Amino acid sequence: MDKLPAITVKDISKLASVESYGRGEDYYHNGNVLDMQRRGNVVSAEVQGSQYEPYSVVVELGTQGIISTNCSCPYDGGGICKHIVAVLLTYFHEAEEIVVYPEPAEILRDLGREELYRLLMGLIEAHPKLIEWVETRVKTKARKSQSKKQKKEKPQPQEESIRHRIRDFFYSLRHMHPYYAAARIPGPLAEIENQARIFLEKDDGKRAVPLLVVLLEELSKVFEIVNDSDGSVGDYIISLGTPLAEAILSAEFEAEDREELVSRLNKLYKALNDYGVGEALEIAIQAANKGWQAQCEVNKEKDQLKAFDEEDTEEDDWMLEYAPHTPDIHKMKLNILERRGKLDEFFQLASQTGNHLLYVLKLIGLHRIDEAVSYAQQHLDRAVDVYSIAKKLHEKGFSKQAFTLAEWGLSLAGEKYTLGNWIGEVGETAPSLALKARVEAFRSLPTLEGYQAISLLAGKEWDALKPQITEILKKKGDPETLAEVYLCENQIYDALRIAEKDKANDELLAKVADAAITVEPEWVIRIAGKQADDLIGRKKSKYYEAAICWITKIKQAYMSNNRQKEWKAYLTHFKIQHKSKRSLLKKFESLEKER
Repeated sequence: MDKLPAITVKDISKLASVESYGRGEDYYHNGNVLDMQRRGNVVSAEVQGSQYEPYSVVVELGTQGIISTNCSCPYDGGGICKHIVAVLLTYFHEAEEIVVYPEPAEILRDLGREELYRLLMGLIEAHPKLIEWVETRVKTKARKSQSKKQKKEKPQPQEESIRHRIRDFFYSLRHMHPYYAAARIPGPLAEIENQARIFLEKDDGKRAVPLLVVLLEELSKVFEIVNDSDGSVGDYIISLGTPLAEAILSAEFEAEDREELVSRLNKLYKALNDYGVGEALEIAIQAANKGWQAQCEVNKEKDQLKAFDEEDTEEDDWMLEYAPHTPDIHKMKLNILERRGKLDEFFQLASQTGNHLLYVLKLIGLHRIDEAVSYAQQHLDRAVDVYSIAKKLHEKGFSKQAFTLAEWGLSLAGEKYTLGNWIGEVGETAPSLALKARVEAFRSLPTLEGYQAISLLAGKEWDALKPQITEILKKKGDPETLAEVYLCENQIYDALRIAEKDKANDELLAKVADAAITVEPEWVIRIAGKQADDLIGRKKSKYYEAAICWITKIKQAYMSNNRQKEWKAYLTHFKIQHKSKRSLLKKFESLEKER
């Protein structure tokens, strides 16, 4: 792929939260993206983040733009992380400067038959197990050459064909670093998964089941060739469990076929459980064993959280809302009933099993708006569910009902960050409601953006409201957010004290140091010097760029109050101390030349 599709800043911002996008933009402008390269449709880079070790980012692009993204950082919030944002912005602004490496097809294209033969024989000698793959492919080709003579014979089963496609893809990953190989998944596997989902949407579970089972069987072996330290492959495997279970529920099996399916799933469960992802099949096995009579026995943890949450404990609500992989067999049945147009049975099951959100959304889809609002106010007890309903009503043009329901939702238990921010964004015509909503959102999750939004909406009331907001921030905000607010309010010394207590956060230290250069230059010189020394002490050139950034702050601190002689003395000492580090001194030259 010589030319990748253009992506826009809007494309990037859609994938990230406001906070992640803003920080990613800072990373891009600060030059934190290192060693960026492209091979085919895969762009990879390292990003210097808050830790010494840079984070690895892999982005796959295609005809539809951004296909998949992966980062080695521990971020598990909404949307892509700031490191991925920084890489995408670098691609957007500097695509022509990215180092491009050839794809395997390009490398092999001009080789002759003899050269390819020698290359393949060399590979087999270096990797003897390759001969098994070669034998399989040669036999497959021989079968295809006889197909015209055997038209009346039974065609090769679809499962075998899919299995070969998957194995070919996995084999292509063997030349890659195991970590980057993991980032290529699902890759072409998504096409098989999508085909299964299409069958499922057409209520053809009988054809969806074998596709998903084969996909999972082959994925159970992929851990031998990939490094899934960030859990992305495991997460993908677990995500396939829900459509598989739903496909099994929607299909009708003969007793013998059902018994065979249960046997395959049990065997597959053992293989996946060795890698900690056996949970992917728990509900599918239950569905295969009991069919439509299967009950929601697996989903106990979520039920226990709901039962425990008698009080307005927002932490539990975050867990309920964002805990991954909590499939509900009742929701699968509701999907099937909806596809089959059995609405009476749908509403009855939704009501009986407490799936009130789906009940209301279906009423809205049927344009039974008043009934939907009434039912929601009688049965919903979570602000996050009210957000889904209010947003849908607003999109359908029923803004009055949406805001009425949304304001009522602010009085409910649990996390109100999502609902409150949404009201604040779309409620321009109701400023008092927007302010109330922003405060509730801030109470759930304090952020700099929330603080600024409240101060803007409050207007003349801000002086009276500010102490309350500050108290919320101190009690519930993280150190970085509190420091950012202090910097926003020009309370440099307050931010400095927080940075001193949280020295492991390099990003926070850098922000505070930039703000304190003219106010507290000695502190900047001390902190920046220690950070630079630590980076250089790791004895790897990839850290030198970050070290120079800290040394730049040292220079700015000296120059801020005309201490040029001390800066020159620092320069001399630095060059003597690191005279053997040529690559470091070369980067240092630009600082030395600047006056």
